[in-house]
This record gives sequence, structure tokens and C-alpha cells, in this order.
Amino acid sequence: MSIAPHLLRDGRRGHRYGDAVLIDHLAFDGLRDAFTGLSMGALTEAGNPGYDITREAQDARADGACAVVVTRKSTAVRLGLPLGAPNP
Repeated sequence: MSIAPHLLRDGRRGHRYGDAVLIDHLAFDGLRDAFTGLSMGALTEAGNPGYDITREAQDARADGACAVVVTRKSTAVRLGLPLGAPNP
């Protein structure tokens, strides 16, 4: 996600005079809901009360999930294996 480009509306037709606004593609199309315009985080926080999920429970789950992904990728890269290969 860190290589998401910036967008320039109507850039193909050209801008003749004045400022042109660049749009961060990650924020515009990746982390924002297309229907409501809210960020993923705001939508999650708004929906949590209906499921009895606390912020602490979310953070604990995310910490565990991220640790597994980083460990698998690091092991594969260190051993020179393709990223889809099972962990040795």
C-alpha cells in the first residue's frame, strides 16, 4: 500500500493555468468507504457497539495477526524461498 500513486483529476486533458490538486489514492480509494465517505476506522468504531467488541480486543487481535504475517514473510525471504512457500 505504500506505493499507491497520487491522482490528478483531468490530467489527461491537461491543466492550462492555476493550481492542480493531487489526490492521495490510498486515502481516496483504499481507506475510505465509497458509499458513506467515512474512513475504515470511523466505520469500524461506529459498528462495534452492535457486536460488543472493544477497542482493546481489536488491538489484541490485530497485533497477533500482524506478527504471524511478518514472521512468515521474514522466514521465507531469509531462506530464499518464494513467498507462497510453506514455512519450514
